[in-house]
Amino acid sequence: MRILSLSFLNLNSLKGEWKIDFSTSPFAENGLFAITGPTGAGKTTILDAICLALYHKTPRLGGISTSSNEIMTRGTAECSAEVEFEVKGKAYRAFWSQRRSRGKIDGNLQSATVELAEVDSEKVLATQVKKKDELINSITGLDFSRFTKSMMLSQGQFAAFLNADANDRAGLLEELTGTEIYGQISEKVHEHYTASKQKLAELKAKAEGVELLSEEDKQALIDEQVELQTNQKQQQAQLAEWQAHVEWWIADAKNQQQWQQATENNQFALDKEKQASAQLHRLAQSEPAEKLRTPYQLWQEAQTRFEELVKELKTTEQSHQQKTCDKKALESHVTQLKQELDTIKGESKTLENLINDSVQPLDTAIAQLTQQSQEKQHQIANLTARLEDGNKKQQGLTATLSDITEKLSLLANYVEEHKADLQIERYLGQWKHQVSHILQQDKDTASLDGQLTSANAALETLLDAINKKEAELNQAQIMVNNEIEATKCAELELQQWQDKGSEAQLTEQITALTTRHQYRVELTHTNNEYLRATKELKMFATVQKTQANDIEKLDVQRTELATQFKQQEQQVIDLTTLIEQEGELAKYRAELAKDQDCPLCGSTHHPLLDQAQLLDLSVTIQRKKEAEQKRVEIVEQGKSVREQLDSLKIKQDHCQSQSVQWQQTVESTQKQWSTLLETTQLTLILGDTDSINQFISECEASLSTLNEQAKQLRQAGDKVRVQQNQLQQVQHRLDAVTAALNFDRQSHQTALQQQQDNNQKREQLQLRQTELKQQLVTEMEQAGFNAPELTQITSWFVQKEQDLQQIQEKITQQQVQTQQQQTLQSDHAHLAEQLVELNTQQQQSQTEMSALTTELEKQQAKRIELFGTQEIKTARFMMSEKLSISEQTYDVEQQKLQALVQDLAALDGKLNSLKESYLSCEKLSVDRSDVWKGALLQSPFETLELFQAALISEEDRQHLLSLKAEIQQAIERTGALLESAQQIKEHHYQVPKAVEWQLMPKEAVEAELAQVKSQSETLVKREGEIAQALRSDGERKTNQKALFEAIEAYQSEYDDIQYLHSLIGSQKGDKFRKFAQGLTLENLVYLANKQLTRLHGRYELKRKASDGLELQVVDTWQGDVVRDTKTLSGGESFLVSLALALALSDLVSHKTSIDSLFLDEGFGTLDSETLDMALDALDNLNASGKMIGVISHIEAMKERILVQIKVTKRSGLGVSELEKQYKKSVKCI
Repeated sequence: MRILSLSFLNLNSLKGEWKIDFSTSPFAENGLFAITGPTGAGKTTILDAICLALYHKTPRLGGISTSSNEIMTRGTAECSAEVEFEVKGKAYRAFWSQRRSRGKIDGNLQSATVELAEVDSEKVLATQVKKKDELINSITGLDFSRFTKSMMLSQGQFAAFLNADANDRAGLLEELTGTEIYGQISEKVHEHYTASKQKLAELKAKAEGVELLSEEDKQALIDEQVELQTNQKQQQAQLAEWQAHVEWWIADAKNQQQWQQATENNQFALDKEKQASAQLHRLAQSEPAEKLRTPYQLWQEAQTRFEELVKELKTTEQSHQQKTCDKKALESHVTQLKQELDTIKGESKTLENLINDSVQPLDTAIAQLTQQSQEKQHQIANLTARLEDGNKKQQGLTATLSDITEKLSLLANYVEEHKADLQIERYLGQWKHQVSHILQQDKDTASLDGQLTSANAALETLLDAINKKEAELNQAQIMVNNEIEATKCAELELQQWQDKGSEAQLTEQITALTTRHQYRVELTHTNNEYLRATKELKMFATVQKTQANDIEKLDVQRTELATQFKQQEQQVIDLTTLIEQEGELAKYRAELAKDQDCPLCGSTHHPLLDQAQLLDLSVTIQRKKEAEQKRVEIVEQGKSVREQLDSLKIKQDHCQSQSVQWQQTVESTQKQWSTLLETTQLTLILGDTDSINQFISECEASLSTLNEQAKQLRQAGDKVRVQQNQLQQVQHRLDAVTAALNFDRQSHQTALQQQQDNNQKREQLQLRQTELKQQLVTEMEQAGFNAPELTQITSWFVQKEQDLQQIQEKITQQQVQTQQQQTLQSDHAHLAEQLVELNTQQQQSQTEMSALTTELEKQQAKRIELFGTQEIKTARFMMSEKLSISEQTYDVEQQKLQALVQDLAALDGKLNSLKESYLSCEKLSVDRSDVWKGALLQSPFETLELFQAALISEEDRQHLLSLKAEIQQAIERTGALLESAQQIKEHHYQVPKAVEWQLMPKEAVEAELAQVKSQSETLVKREGEIAQALRSDGERKTNQKALFEAIEAYQSEYDDIQYLHSLIGSQKGDKFRKFAQGLTLENLVYLANKQLTRLHGRYELKRKASDGLELQVVDTWQGDVVRDTKTLSGGESFLVSLALALALSDLVSHKTSIDSLFLDEGFGTLDSETLDMALDALDNLNASGKMIGVISHIEAMKERILVQIKVTKRSGLGVSELEKQYKKSVKCI
């Protein structure tokens, strides 16, 4: 990767737009250049611009966002950076910019604009931050961290890796090269090993806890299951029968309730009709009066209208007389008001002439004089206030000038006394660096002391661990021997069982016996069905014979009852006819009256009226009731006999059907028995239960013996496999303990060697520290300062920095105070001139004010003499109010008079109209009275009072008519419902089995149904338990076999992961991580030595044999003498550190070639000889084809490196600039 060009705008102190093209002259001819300038000028900002364009962040500030942008130049509203770079021959352009809203310097920061594009084709690859970052990483192979450690090496980072201890160096290696993956692998291996160990233990524990059913228990469960299924079918049939019986009783109760409700509703309707008889009679009596309602109402309306007209006519005449008197009085009052109005109008005209001619001009003149006086008075007050304010300002300026003069004198004295503090600035940086190096030496010494203490403790810990592992090794060997003996015993036991019969032979025998034994259920079931069917046939034959005798007796009884019913029915009919005839004759006799015609014969002579009844009806009615009661009894007896007969016939049919079914069952079991005997080749007799049970017992005994033998054989095989697995585990344990013991012994030797090396390092550090302290004291004394103690030197540096800062601040304050003194003196002279001018204006204004006051008093006296103190507006308002009130009063009274005249005219018309209506209404009333009297005379009512008593209101009449219709509808509706309920009830007793079901009460049926349900649920529950037990046993058998196979397979996997864990696995991941870091360090040393060969051929780097991550330097010019890296001089340390930095750059950059390198190293601590050595190294590095940019302000660097990018500060502005050739006239896109 090579940087081709850089453009940027408004970054830090580099204000403006700049562009540096590294592909043109002079960079194309000389790849080594320097970025020079004073401290704080902005040299590192150029490198920040490269990072910003590529990764949107800088090493010093981190990420730039909408909430924080400290890199934008102060006082500007936008900044940007653009880099063109080349990777594998292809050029790309990376761009970043950010601006503030509305282009204002105080506007909010907006989201950054980014872009990545191909230079040649101008194809845009990304415009989003995330996508651009991903593409930059993909194209260059460098993220921001690797970029700043491979292409851009900042100050202080050169020796970081070289001087780090083992732990810090491991962390740096992991951070730079990504070797943390090896620690993660080590942790994952440990986690996998722990999980595998736990899972294997769980599988073994699971195998030990499996329990299986014996063959006897399994067969017993199967037999019970078959029997339960048969019983369930029978239970279901019984359950359906009892359920139908219960539902019949429920329907019977419902029908009985509906019939009872219908009877009650019908009776209620009839009772309601009786209760309303009086109201219905009143309705019938009102019919004659209803015919007279219309003439009566017309007469009443005419009479009422006549009376109302008489009252209205009288009232109108009285009102006409009153209004005539009011009119005369009002005419007199209106004439008087007219005279008063004319007088007030004359007064108003006189007042208006006075105001317009004299008072109004005086008021105008007074107002003008008053306004002029007020303005002049306000002017005088303003001038007075300005004079007072000016005097106060003059006094303040005088005091401030005096204070500033005193401060300037004090500042001048302080600067003169502390002039020497300005000279310390050039020494502080170098002395701080030397003190930092001395303090670092102290830390290194303390660190080595801690390492020595830790090493002693580690040696003791390792010795204890070695002793424990040797004891573990002996114990593991004993366990291996024991497991070998146990395995041999298990194999011997297995061989003994195999001699009695192999597993295949036992399986064949068990299968044959099981196949034959399976028919035991069918044999037992068929035999039981046959015995049950023959027993049921005998029982039903006896029942059928008894039922036939009962049916014959009931048929005879039913015939006799039918004959009796016909005789009794005829007697009831005869008595009913006799009673009806006598009733008709009695009705006609009751209607006979003296001297009136008979409706039958027309005679007026009725001799029977005075005689008693010829026939005693009560005796005949009593005979009829007795005959009807006897007929009902005969019907009930016949119904009972019929129900018994129907029930017996149903039961007879049921018995016949059951007999046929049981006979079919006997025949089917006989056929099934023959088939079973042919299949099993047995000679068993159907019905001989003892022989069948003996056969089943013999089969079960043989099968149990074979299953027990097979079980013992399997257990012996399992025991052998378990012992073999245990032997393998303890053997692995022995190997692991042996390996761990060897590792601890090797670690012990390594720790001893490391302790010796650390003692040697400590002695070298103490010698180097003494030399550095003496050098620092000498330099301070030469500069003219007394060197403080090392423990106090930090506070001495702080004090000197404060002294330097304080004198610089005093000089700045002196300049500011001098400028303020000059400004205040000018302001004081100008203020004195303004005060003189204000005094003159005040005196002139007071003279003008006196003249205005005299003229105003003269005009006010004249106005009081003419009009007093009264206001013109008030006088006009009062006069206007008086005139307005008079006019309004006159107008109101005039309107009242006109309204009264109109009312009198209207009353005259109304009187005439009322008189005409009186005459016509009087005639109408007389006519309607005559009509009403004629209608009353023709009616059955003799007087008006009788008519009014018979007449009912229209509301009552409508109510009674509705009541009559409602009662009639209720009687019809309830009668229909009662008839329907009776039909439903009769139909319910005609369903099949109704007669039989009536014989058992509902409570008994429900009890039987509950019992059958309980038995059925018990059978279902038991069958489910048996099915679950058989299914679970089968699954356990299948799983047990699979479980042993899984244990054997998983044991192999566990052995592999256990061995891998012993090599690289650890809980914290340090075992494999240290190994990988050692390999990485070997590669890094190789790459660094290649760089050292090009830079300076004297030194080589080498790993310490005793410590995997410690480094040593081999001096090839002194017979390959091995030196510690901390004994190198400044120049030597720089060369080795630069080689390591370049090697790390190659290591971090992976497959990407790094062709540009930027070094932000000041070289300020190097002497001239070491500086020459460093520059020679950079020339050699440049000769290899790399473009190298170095940031420094050292003069020797400027002399040796001809190509320079100079950064200069602009005096007093706080900004810097590059040379003119880097200035851009057009903004970068």
